[in-house]
Amino acid sequence: MIDAFTQQYLNALDIDGLRKRDLTLVAALQTAHLARFSFNNIDVLLGEELKLDLEALQEKIMSRNRGGYCFEHNKLLFHALESLGFDVKLVLGKVTKQLESDGPRTHRITLLKYQEREFLVDVGFGPYSPSQPIPFVMDEEIELGSITYRIVKNDRSEFVLQKRANESFSSLYTFDSGFYTEGDCEAGNLYSHRHENAAFLGKFLVSLVSPAEVKFIFNQVFRVIGSDGGVTEMKIKGPGQLKEILAEVFSVRVDDAEAELLFAKSASFEEIQQERSQ
Repeated sequence: MIDAFTQQYLNALDIDGLRKRDLTLVAALQTAHLARFSFNNIDVLLGEELKLDLEALQEKIMSRNRGGYCFEHNKLLFHALESLGFDVKLVLGKVTKQLESDGPRTHRITLLKYQEREFLVDVGFGPYSPSQPIPFVMDEEIELGSITYRIVKNDRSEFVLQKRANESFSSLYTFDSGFYTEGDCEAGNLYSHRHENAAFLGKFLVSLVSPAEVKFIFNQVFRVIGSDGGVTEMKIKGPGQLKEILAEVFSVRVDDAEAELLFAKSASFEEIQQERSQ
């Protein structure tokens, strides 16, 4: 029998807990989760403490619809899959555009074994989150919406998730099949929202992913990418417009003071980005 927390999660996603326990259920959970709960670093930029216990995640993501990042989203789904009887394993990765990285393990991922096959499951990588399980097969390309993914192996015998970028592939993160615990996640989570070099302290990102489109904010630009790859975008002109977009597009409520702070920080990130591009 599934636990009360998982039942509440299924109810929020409008998914019947009595469905057959197979990959179509996993894909349905991923698709519904990505379309329902936003990926964002709002509370990171506001200096809030990010707790990873299930009660805190339930209150923040499911009750307040505040969203979150990988350590939060992927723990929610991991717990639900485990409660539903799936064979899942916690894995930590390193976010990088290269084939190798010496950086910290700041990305939580789930490996799922089903009928003697392994799959990568990830609802915590913002606009690039795969909407279905990715077969753990080297060099096999899989097209999900407007993104084509593949897993390759680097010279360190680590695995690398990549996405197609025009005629080539770019890396998203590296990972291995080592043994990791919730304690490792606590350490990675602390780094990701407190360390001075944490990536999430230097950008503003909000996203929702659905089969029809990907909607996301990066710093002060709001973009929508259709399933055909077409892109529309607009510049966010002030705190009021940012607050409106967060509420109407992402169902995330912030107050006036929070909108002011988020807009001011995103403006500084834009300036830094422009300076680096010159």
